[in-house]
Amino acid sequence: MLKDAAELVHFRELHLLPRSIFAIGAVCFVGSFFLKNFLIGFLGVGILFVALTLNFAIGVCLGTDISFTRKSFDVAWGLLLQFLFCAAVTYKLGSLIYHFYRHGEMPPYLQPLGK
Repeated sequence: MLKDAAELVHFRELHLLPRSIFAIGAVCFVGSFFLKNFLIGFLGVGILFVALTLNFAIGVCLGTDISFTRKSFDVAWGLLLQFLFCAAVTYKLGSLIYHFYRHGEMPPYLQPLGK
């Protein structure tokens, strides 16, 4: 019974720091439903993507092999592309959160169409 306990660990593919940041973002996201505050939920999603971006960055660093003796440089290209995509999404979410916080509304291109 205890040997199956390791299989029940959630988010074990995340490293320690991204897992902690992910938990903070999840608390903000779930808490926004109870507080009925859109901005806190949006911030929670942004924090979740920060954690994912950090996790991909750690994976790229661990997957990169630099050898001075063989003069080779191997990069995990799949992880690098995922990191770049996640970083772009994180940047866009961060800019939207900042815009919504500063101006109190979404940018015009994300607002619903008028009649």
